[in-house]
Amino acid sequence: MKRTSWRPASPAARWIVAAAATILGTVLSTIDLTRRTLWIDEIATVSSSLRSWADLRALLDHIDLVHAAYYAVMHVWFDLVGYSAFTLRLPSAIAVGVSGGLVVLLATRLVSLQAGAVAGIVLPLVPIVAYAGTTGRSQGFELLLAVGATLLLVRAVDATEGRRHPVTIGLWWLAYAIVAYLGVLVLLWSALVVAAHAVTVVVRTLQAPRRRWPTLVVAASAMLLTAAALLPFVRAVVPQSDQIGWLQQPTLEYAVVSALRTQFFSFPLVYTSLTTVTVLACVTWALAALGLVPAVRARSGALAVLLPWLVLPTIVLLGASRYLTPVYTAHYVTYSAAPLAILVGAGVALFLPYLRGVVSALLLVAFLVPAGQVWWTVRAGVPTTPDFGAAARLLSEERRGEDGRAGLILGQMRRPADQLTIGYPEAAAGLDDLSTTSTPAEDRWLFAGRRPPLEAVDRTASLDTVWYVADNGGEIEGVTAALQEKGFTEAGRTDFRGGSLLRFTR
Repeated sequence: MKRTSWRPASPAARWIVAAAATILGTVLSTIDLTRRTLWIDEIATVSSSLRSWADLRALLDHIDLVHAAYYAVMHVWFDLVGYSAFTLRLPSAIAVGVSGGLVVLLATRLVSLQAGAVAGIVLPLVPIVAYAGTTGRSQGFELLLAVGATLLLVRAVDATEGRRHPVTIGLWWLAYAIVAYLGVLVLLWSALVVAAHAVTVVVRTLQAPRRRWPTLVVAASAMLLTAAALLPFVRAVVPQSDQIGWLQQPTLEYAVVSALRTQFFSFPLVYTSLTTVTVLACVTWALAALGLVPAVRARSGALAVLLPWLVLPTIVLLGASRYLTPVYTAHYVTYSAAPLAILVGAGVALFLPYLRGVVSALLLVAFLVPAGQVWWTVRAGVPTTPDFGAAARLLSEERRGEDGRAGLILGQMRRPADQLTIGYPEAAAGLDDLSTTSTPAEDRWLFAGRRPPLEAVDRTASLDTVWYVADNGGEIEGVTAALQEKGFTEAGRTDFRGGSLLRFTR
């Protein structure tokens, strides 16, 4: 059998295109970065990362140990640049941009430079990646480390099969083991990427067992070393598995729909057009299917790398959720968008020789039109949860020129109302917090202890103005009546998505 190779054809062009993809991905992810409201998991990042190291450790002993690595990175980041909604999300935008550059390098080695260039354009526009680049959570880093580990696997296998110097081979595998280890620290389910890599190595070995058995032995050693190093972390995290107890057992229909449409192309935090998402899913999978042709023609073992990475994590998580215990949610497989983008790039590039590239351009446009619509919706769509970002903007605007002493009452809302004060502290700066009874650090929890709004009303004696944030339920009437008894009059009310901001003055 002819020896396969992962050697790229044009190193200079490869690096230029990779740099361009990195810039493009970062810019696309940074546009309107703070327009969408911070959601509850991002508030968990803020609450955890802004506390002292001692308080963070106390929290992790109780909950969220699985996110310890990400919280530690963000703690250092906030120490350097300070906290704002922009600095919270900026590292994710950069991570997605760098992931695009690495995808170009990987796709160039596996298929072609043309496929890599298109994949670099496609990746940041895949909705799950567009979301990862605009959220203060770890998905962007999960993607980055998965792509980096896969690229290092390819280089390590190439060095081993090319019979390079043993030190060179060892360094490539050591680099792979370190990046794979970091990937699992950031997301436990990144272990499934390593499992996909194991499948890759086994498949390649079966194709030429006599020549490739040394690669199998070295790869197995590196992966076992990684697993051994991760064992203490896994043993510490498993007892906290109750924090994903909200996940539900999927039906067979849900599993199929999620695998083909929801997990890559939908975005549950804003209202999206089902028609647009469905069209985008159909176009993307069709282009990926076309990409199988050049992937096979390249004779680079591309399919052995891409297919396990694309399908194995989804199958394992959905299968375990269906028949064992629920462990699946769509953003757990963000890293599988990278092989999908590479196959789409290969499918578009397949037609580059025809009509001077017009056919490929039309295929790319067929992806870009619905993807662009979803990309914008990710930023500017109507949120499905209370829009605390809008509430913070309203509070900041209406407090301009405010005189006298003012306080803030947080109502009993469907989501913790202190998302406002944790995520947007500048909006509530200078206000007496009448609702908080204890800080998140004191409770070893993600949110503050709060007293009922009617009890908070009893603390308004020395205030001239009271701001009240609540949902649109009947609670508002009771609090309004209680404030009126204290001598306050409602001076204004502004609704935002999922709630209202009320101002009371004496």
